[in-house]
Amino acid sequence: MFGFLNVYKPAGITSHDVISRLRKVLHIKKIGHAGTLDPLAEGVLPVAILGATRLLDFLSNEKEYLATFQLGFISKSYDTETELEKYFDKKVSENDIKNELKNFEGEIKQKPPIYSAVKVGGRKLYEIAREGETSEIPERTITVNKISLENFDYETQTGQLKINCSKGTYIRSIINDLGQNLNVGGIMAGLTRTKSGGMSVENSINLNDLIENPELIKNNLISPENILPFECYNLNVEEFEKVKNGNSITAKCQKQNIFVKFDNKIVAYGEKSDNQIKIKKVFLQ
Repeated sequence: MFGFLNVYKPAGITSHDVISRLRKVLHIKKIGHAGTLDPLAEGVLPVAILGATRLLDFLSNEKEYLATFQLGFISKSYDTETELEKYFDKKVSENDIKNELKNFEGEIKQKPPIYSAVKVGGRKLYEIAREGETSEIPERTITVNKISLENFDYETQTGQLKINCSKGTYIRSIINDLGQNLNVGGIMAGLTRTKSGGMSVENSINLNDLIENPELIKNNLISPENILPFECYNLNVEEFEKVKNGNSITAKCQKQNIFVKFDNKIVAYGEKSDNQIKIKKVFLQ
C-alpha cells in the first residue's frame, strides 16, 4: 500500500487523531498527514501511507477554506474555543466588509493567534497562553491569493468567507484583523478546508466511513504520479538493479522531478542532473 488519501476530517478531533485511527484500522505505523487542521475545523486532510510519507513535502502548498465569522465579538483564541467578549454593537454593511477585504489580498503580514502551535523561544504559544503568560508574537509573511465574501446576514452580523492562501495562514487571524479594521471585532465560528495538497473536498472521504469500511482506503488510494506533476521514467532490468541500490542512471528527462518506475510501479524518486537521474528516495519494501 503506497499512496495518498483525501480524508475529510470531522470537527471535534485533532489531525493526529485521524492518523491514530487509520493506524489502528490498517495496522500500519508509517502514516502521516500534511497541513494540520485545528479540532474546531473540518475538511480536507491529505494523508500519506507508507513510502508516500516521504513525498508529503512535495504536495501543493495552496489551500482553500470556507470560514464562518461573527462580527461584534472578540476572544483570546480568535474563535469560539475561548470565552467570547462583546466588543461593539455597531453593525457594518456587506459593502463595508467587501471594501476591507481588498486589504487582505496578496502578500501580507500576519500575527498568529496566541492559541496556536507556533513556537516562540522553544515553547508553543498555546502553552504560554494556558499558563497565563504573555509573549511577543512575531509577524510572518503569508500570501492570500483570493478572498471573497460568500454570504452575509446584516441582522446577525454573520457571514462566510472563501479564502485561497498559502500554507502557514491563520484564518482566525484574518477574521480577527478584519473585525479590528472594521472597529467591531470578529471571531471565527466555523472552518472547512475545501482544498489542500492538490486535493479537493468534492473527492474527499469522511474519516468515519474509512474506519467503518477499510476497503474504501484501498479503493481510493491516490498514486503519487496522479497528484504530483513529476515526469515518469520506466526502467529496464539493468537500470532497476542500479536504482534499487540507490545508484544514479543515465537518462534524458525533461523535468527536474522524476518518478522512476519498474513493472508499472513507482520504485524511486529521482532528480535530473545533466543526462542522469540521481536517485533520492527508494520505495521498495
